Amino acid sequence: MSSLGLKRVSLGEAAVLGSLYDARTDSFQPLSLLSRQLPETAVTSEARPSSRFSVVESSDLKDKFNAVGVHSSLEASILSGLVVPSGSTGALLDRHESNFIVQMSLQHVVTTFLEKINFTSPELQQCISRENIQQSHATHVVSEITWGNRSILTANYHRSAGEDRNTVKELLRKEYANIEQKISSPGTQTADSSQSHDLTNSLQVYLRTDMSGSNPLKTDLEGACQFMQNVPDQILDMDGGWGQPIVYTLLPVHWLSLILNFEPSGIMVSQPNEDLLSDYMNMFEEIRNAQRRLKDYWTYLSRRRALVPEDHIREVSDFLARANQSEGVLRQQYGVALRDFRNGRMGSRQLGQVLGRFVKSPYSPAQLTAVADVYARKLAFIDETTKNGAAFFSNECSVPTPRGHVYTLYFSRTAMDDNATWGPNSQLTFHILQSGTTQTSVRIVDCDHSGQSLEKSHIVYHRDGKLITNDFQKLQNFLADKCLMHFDDAHLDTWGTKKPMDRKPVKLSCPGRGCVPRTKRQWICSRCYSAIDYGRRDHYLYCDCGRTKYRYWGFRCNAQQHGPNFERYEDRQLLAMLDAMDPFEEVNILILGETGVGKSTWINAFVNYLTHGTLQEAMDASEIEHVIPCSFATQTVDENDPLQRLIQRKIRIGARDEFEHDASDGQSATQKAITYPIFVNSVMVRLIDTPGIGDTRGLDQDKANMADILSVLSNYKELHGILILLKPNNSRLNVMFEFCIKELLTHLHRNAARNMVFGFTNTRGSNYHPGDTFIPLEAVLKQFRDVNLGLFRDTVYCFDSESFRYLAAHKQNVSLGSFNDYCRSWEQSATESRRLLNYIRQLEPHQVENTLSLNEARRLILQLTKPMAEIAQKINDTIELNQRDNELLRNSKLSKDEMLKKLDVKQNSVVFSPVTRPKTVCTNARCIKKVDTPGPNGEDTVHKVLCHNPCCLTNVPVEKVGTPELVRCAAFAGSQHCKGCRHHWTEHKHILYEHKETKRTIKDPKVEMLLQENAKVTTIIEAAIKAKEATVAEFKREHKEIQKAAVQFSLWLKHHSITPYNDATLEYLDHLIKEEKSKVAIGGKRQRLDAFQQYRREYKELVDLFESNVDKGRNEELLDAKGVDKLAKRLYSLKHYGADLRKLRDAVVIAHTASIRERPYRVNARPGFMISAIAPSSFRASIRTRPAPSTTTTLPAISRAQAPPMAVSVSDEKQVVGSASGSGATSLPGRRHVSTPEAAISGAPPSYFEAAVTPASWDLDGRMKNKRKTARSLSGRLTERMSSIFR
Repeated sequence: MSSLGLKRVSLGEAAVLGSLYDARTDSFQPLSLLSRQLPETAVTSEARPSSRFSVVESSDLKDKFNAVGVHSSLEASILSGLVVPSGSTGALLDRHESNFIVQMSLQHVVTTFLEKINFTSPELQQCISRENIQQSHATHVVSEITWGNRSILTANYHRSAGEDRNTVKELLRKEYANIEQKISSPGTQTADSSQSHDLTNSLQVYLRTDMSGSNPLKTDLEGACQFMQNVPDQILDMDGGWGQPIVYTLLPVHWLSLILNFEPSGIMVSQPNEDLLSDYMNMFEEIRNAQRRLKDYWTYLSRRRALVPEDHIREVSDFLARANQSEGVLRQQYGVALRDFRNGRMGSRQLGQVLGRFVKSPYSPAQLTAVADVYARKLAFIDETTKNGAAFFSNECSVPTPRGHVYTLYFSRTAMDDNATWGPNSQLTFHILQSGTTQTSVRIVDCDHSGQSLEKSHIVYHRDGKLITNDFQKLQNFLADKCLMHFDDAHLDTWGTKKPMDRKPVKLSCPGRGCVPRTKRQWICSRCYSAIDYGRRDHYLYCDCGRTKYRYWGFRCNAQQHGPNFERYEDRQLLAMLDAMDPFEEVNILILGETGVGKSTWINAFVNYLTHGTLQEAMDASEIEHVIPCSFATQTVDENDPLQRLIQRKIRIGARDEFEHDASDGQSATQKAITYPIFVNSVMVRLIDTPGIGDTRGLDQDKANMADILSVLSNYKELHGILILLKPNNSRLNVMFEFCIKELLTHLHRNAARNMVFGFTNTRGSNYHPGDTFIPLEAVLKQFRDVNLGLFRDTVYCFDSESFRYLAAHKQNVSLGSFNDYCRSWEQSATESRRLLNYIRQLEPHQVENTLSLNEARRLILQLTKPMAEIAQKINDTIELNQRDNELLRNSKLSKDEMLKKLDVKQNSVVFSPVTRPKTVCTNARCIKKVDTPGPNGEDTVHKVLCHNPCCLTNVPVEKVGTPELVRCAAFAGSQHCKGCRHHWTEHKHILYEHKETKRTIKDPKVEMLLQENAKVTTIIEAAIKAKEATVAEFKREHKEIQKAAVQFSLWLKHHSITPYNDATLEYLDHLIKEEKSKVAIGGKRQRLDAFQQYRREYKELVDLFESNVDKGRNEELLDAKGVDKLAKRLYSLKHYGADLRKLRDAVVIAHTASIRERPYRVNARPGFMISAIAPSSFRASIRTRPAPSTTTTLPAISRAQAPPMAVSVSDEKQVVGSASGSGATSLPGRRHVSTPEAAISGAPPSYFEAAVTPASWDLDGRMKNKRKTARSLSGRLTERMSSIFR
């Protein structure tokens, strides 16, 4: 406290000179230093006219106190409630309720006079009241008073969330400057703007002045300005020109006692230190901030009640009420403590403890703001995204899936706290909103409102109603370093055509001008994100979207300089580069074993072993990998049964179809040989699953199975490995095992033995060794010493599929025992799987193409059957046509023009045109009509209606009427009759190609020369007739050659067929005769019917003749395999119809080859776990590559596919062990990949990326219903494997 006195701002009190003041309460006492009025000689008055302005831009208490001139001890008294300011200083405690309010104050202080006591005046001694001083316990005396008026103008502006606070402040500064100028320099023009005008109209203006009492005046800036301009006049009118006290000067009583010679009271005043006072000041400031924050939050919630739980709104309301009480609670505690401190009853430590206890109380700002902004961040995000065009949903079930590109962000309050996912996902959401097109829609789903628990946010992406991925952000990361190709949507074939077997992976340089031209890159599709393959036969590029011609693709590599556009090659250049590409490295493995050994289970396990290095890793994956439906039974204790009976539970993986059975009824699981192409890194491993040896359906079925296996193998050039699976501890081997090896070596060639290896399943019980099976197996193999079959380390592999079963059971919450035992089993099997694959890759592949001569001959004959019958019929037509022309030339009087037309030799033939997709047609007389074609018997059949076009069935024999497989065609919809034509299914057939009649003319050189020489007509006619007769003779010889070849082919089939013999030519002729009868029934000509019946009789006679010759030992007519090929080539060399026959056979091959397709399964294991790197085998033929260079396509939206259902199902059979079997539960839809070389599996193309990181519980499309249970969606199998990329 200064010895010159204390300046104390007037807080609205009416004190006079000599008034006593108590610094302990900062209040004026009712008593005075003086016992009577001061004499004039003891008072000095000075005129102090002045006018000053100050602006307070903050609403902080400290800034307001400093602007008025309140010192720290007086601040404490005001805050503690010891002093209540009034008049103009009432603005010191004014508050605003929202942080959105911008508050600025303008203070205008007018001074008039300074009045003070002259303590040196002799008359003053006579006026001193020592009693008053003793009674009041005063600490100070008012010695000076500065008179005038203080006015405080406070303007509040409620800004919107988008308005800038600094901009508002700048406008208020200008307004205050204008007011100051108007008051200081009346009549001066001030600048005004529309912006300022808009601001002033939105202001809440309050004016407090010392002359207006305690209540503020609500006005506007203009009214406040006028009032402050009139303050001097009001002072003159009301207070005689003095005004009100605005500042007091206080002198300590003990200092005056020395001057005035009286005894002081001895009262000592203690003041808290500045740090402690500052702490209290800050606490009051924090309370006010908490009040504003809670008020803003409550207001915000009130407008969004539908988005926030009602309990939370009530909680915030309660906290707000407590916050409004908080300042009063602290004021009361602070006032008591401060008074005690100043009276010496409390020290600084105790005063600090009062504040410490308050900080821990429910009224502290920290406690109050615990609920503030809990939902504010989320609601602000909802506001911002919806403002930018997003649609908000509070319930997942109500979220529609429109067409186009649809991005759905799933989030929760908890998920927003996960910075690792929330930051990228929220930024990506806004990026999509800002860069989206009219076909892009963004939805946000609040999972809190629906009661779901969501730990991490994610964006689900749909395209045209199909789920592409459940985590779009991770998809973006996945694509960051990928090279993309994009096709024109208009040219996409989505019919479900499978990838051809002889495809090549697309590895090309980028055509971008700034890209490295010689760097070959791996490309994926920009829509489905699958690798792109090239079909060298049809020039299509294949991805999981379908297929598109090569010319409709653009390229965009991952180089920064490439830019956003897709560049194109020139068509010819691209085709040349595609043709020059290297094919996949292929590893084809044939899997054999007796029925029940577990081949299908082993294949599923094999894929899992390559995917996951440990059992724990496989268990952590969201789904189990599988490519084949399989099942097994296990027994568990019924926990609900007090007797704890054992019950049998069946674990099903996938769902059976026409090729696979789950073996639950004792039948062999695999019904046909099936190929499963699996991509392991860049190697395509084909696992060829086969029916079990010793089929439960008998020996005839075993022979049929062997024929089926050979048929499948004939589609591959090389066979790299033959894996024979056996059970360990089998002391004697089935005789069928020996049959299998002998049969295989007979048909494949004996050098295939070096590619044989032996795998043992379920070897955990034999400590991962062959066990008791070793001795009998070694004994059997000794019979084949000439081919060096034996048991060596490289040819013996011990697996244990039990660990895979443990995994499948675990996925259905069924425990099979000790986890540690199965862990070792898994690691052993995974190691053996990689060792097996590495070993087989190093072997010289067995050349199937060169050794399957018998099967090749069989296939060639079957391919020629229909073309030979068609050509034979056309030769007959041609012969009859030319003979008729000769009759006309001999006997008729023809005009010159007619004669000229008859001179040339006529030749009728036929061409086949493969159709894009199989068609189901009806052969009933009512569904066909006759159409005239060239020739005397020229009629053809036209189907009036296509009953099903295209038909998706792939196992239907072509051109065969009434085949039972047709019953499943959609044309019959589960009934016996076609829903279109109403005819029975036995009258329908499949067609893969359409035949069209052709007509040629052959000009004889001699006849042409006579025409040019204008020879006699009779001479020309005679020459023409002779030429025709010579050509007809040639036609007859070719007809006989074809007829004889057909018989030889049929005999060859009969003597070399594993399956029961069926004469394909007779069968086809019967089919043609049936069709002709239908045409005759509706008015067609009988000539063709008669011709076919005659041809059948002649053919049958020839067959019988050849048969009798063979039976008599004259087997020179019987062909061998090389003879079949030689005879076919001789037919191709026929002068007139050889080339046509070859073209027809090629058309048949193309049509059937198009149906031999595969869908790949890509194994994606963690780095360092996969098979070892091996350079391309030296046994592979080298393929020369050619170099390659551009047009532009724009960047497409990123997209993709549907979430799969669970692959593993479990059923409780509630069966006591040993009792009758209960009913098994129906398995859930399975998914699998099937490649059947003799026929294609049709259906919608599968997804590659799909739900890249989908948790099992997330499926926006409600667990996609798999309508086709015969094909497992690739997308389903990739879910967890793709997750491993991002793990």
